[in-house]
Amino acid sequence: MPTTLTKSIYFKMVMFWSVTFLFATTGCFYTFSITQSWEIPFLACLFYLSLACFFTKYWIELPYKGYYSGSAIPILLATVDVGLWFGGVICIFTSLCTFIIYRHSLRTEALNFLQYWISLLLVSLFLDWGKSLDTNSIWLYASLLMIAMFLYELTSFILVSFYDWASSNKSFLWTDVKDYAKEAFMPVLISIVLIPWPYINMHYDRTYYLVSLPILVGLFLLFGKLVNSFNRMRMKTNSLVESFGEMIDQKTNRTHHAIQVGKIAVLIGEKVGLSPKELDVLFHAATLHDIGKTALLDHLWTRRGKFTVAEEKEYRTHVNKGAEIIKSIKGLESMSTIILHQHEHYDGSGFPDGLKGEEIPLYSRIIRIASRIDRLQVTPPSRSLTEALSSLGKKELDPHLVEICKTINISGLYPENNTPVPPSKAYDFITEIKNELYSSELTKHIDDLQIMMYSQQSLQMIDGGVFSYPIDTFKSCIDETLKYKKTKRDIVRFDNNQLFGVTCIPWEEENVLIIAHQLSEILHYEQTQKQILRNIYRDVLHAATQGKLEIIDHEEFQTRFFDFTLPVLIRVKEDIALARQPFMDFLNGLSVSKELKMKILLCVNEALTNVIKHADMGRCGFRLLGELLEYSISDNGNGINLETLPKSTLLKGFSTQHSMGHGFKLMIQYCDHIVLSTGNQGTSILMQFRLDESGSPKSSVH
Repeated sequence: MPTTLTKSIYFKMVMFWSVTFLFATTGCFYTFSITQSWEIPFLACLFYLSLACFFTKYWIELPYKGYYSGSAIPILLATVDVGLWFGGVICIFTSLCTFIIYRHSLRTEALNFLQYWISLLLVSLFLDWGKSLDTNSIWLYASLLMIAMFLYELTSFILVSFYDWASSNKSFLWTDVKDYAKEAFMPVLISIVLIPWPYINMHYDRTYYLVSLPILVGLFLLFGKLVNSFNRMRMKTNSLVESFGEMIDQKTNRTHHAIQVGKIAVLIGEKVGLSPKELDVLFHAATLHDIGKTALLDHLWTRRGKFTVAEEKEYRTHVNKGAEIIKSIKGLESMSTIILHQHEHYDGSGFPDGLKGEEIPLYSRIIRIASRIDRLQVTPPSRSLTEALSSLGKKELDPHLVEICKTINISGLYPENNTPVPPSKAYDFITEIKNELYSSELTKHIDDLQIMMYSQQSLQMIDGGVFSYPIDTFKSCIDETLKYKKTKRDIVRFDNNQLFGVTCIPWEEENVLIIAHQLSEILHYEQTQKQILRNIYRDVLHAATQGKLEIIDHEEFQTRFFDFTLPVLIRVKEDIALARQPFMDFLNGLSVSKELKMKILLCVNEALTNVIKHADMGRCGFRLLGELLEYSISDNGNGINLETLPKSTLLKGFSTQHSMGHGFKLMIQYCDHIVLSTGNQGTSILMQFRLDESGSPKSSVH
């Protein structure tokens, strides 16, 4: 049984085709009745026909959407010069051209022909009325031709809009009129201006007519070329913005988030009624909305779980930093306000300025809801997308935009999400995760778990016990939870140096559920596991490098090389040359081969460069012990992650922000022995080079 909507569309389509057929049939009878002579000026007909097919093939792609072929120019000129019947013939040929070239359906081409024919019929009636004015003024008739061209385009557009209204739920006429007027204004205006001049020349001398028409057509094609150049530039701009978006996603460990938010924002913007140019601005702002996150510390995107209070404060600065970055980019300055207010909530609970309702820029509200939709698609909630958005309406999201989002279709953006997961498989997955969690060794080390309720400025234990720690310890985390109505995490230290992990969850009314647990046992367990892992890496890398690489901890490094002072300080790039020069002078005083000197300098230069790349400050020094030349360098960076240690030491070309860089493989190759210490205190490296006896003066330290 067809739905009410289907019935409505069916009725409108029947009405559309009936009216169209009536007009077309009337036009055919009218043409037959006014045709007095079937004499055909062959060359003129061939010229008009060729020109119409040429325009159909080389159309102008409008800047934002739609096309303009310009075939109306030869159709209208042929109607004036030869007759209405020949204008109809050209309409048939142009429809055949588009059918052959673009493989349109017969239904589409039939619609195109009827559109052209009915428009041409009305124009012919208008021109016949113009002739009845009984004037010999060519200029007056030329003016009538300009009006006729406008009438032709307007009738054609109304018919297309009528069809869209009949075949879908699009609003009739007004919305499309505004878009079409903005898009096609210039090519239509040029066509209107072009039409009279060949006619005027034709009445003076047909030679002028044949010369002027190609010139004017050339001007039309030149305009088309300029428009196409603009389109190519626009596509390059969009491609560049998308590349920036991919780069931002790599920084924040997201997959296609930036571009997806941009596409969703455009779908919402179209429903809101933004112009094509405004949609471009919205797409650029939405794709770059996370650009401020590139200025934040990396550990925010690699950590697991919720942010601590301090991390949350750091995270919230990304909108300010993003706005500053956008301000500095020429041509994008106007988007800085959009980026700044993207995290404002409709109820005023967002940041950075606590704006609410219509105070928040429209584009910022659209980007907020688009980002939410993408997050819900990537991490599907237990309820539907519509339900999830509705629950956020009037609080975080604009309720009007929420209603609009219920009407858009984004399934094409997430093809992998179109197939629902069977409930049985989802249950099995959850059960598997629970079993892994309960069997985890880490959960066995959670000690002193406390569950409390904060209510009316006081803490109450859920089990009725007494919590001996002061309430001020959790105050900042509780305040953040009450202010933003979101779960917050923090780490607090008590007077006895005990560490507690605190999770505050907003509860009904103004209450907060607090879960606190001792971290001492967990930290001890993690440190033990890291030490075991470090020992494994140490033994494996020692064997893989044939004993060249020795990994020790920070304390052992300080003990073994305590008498090795590092006098040269390295902070900026210019310090590298200052640090390298004394060593080069010292090395030139030794009787060693040029090949060995080159290898030593390559290793030293790489080590010095890595300090600037991966730390704020470093120190270096060198000494000679008998025939052993030692060069040591230490920095205050974050150290090398254990997970990347094998790659950063053994793979040529591997480098991350926390690795020692692509030169570590070179150091292992050229050094006789390397001692490495890396951790939270920074990274220290001691490189040893064995010299010939001839190049071994007495021991010295530098």
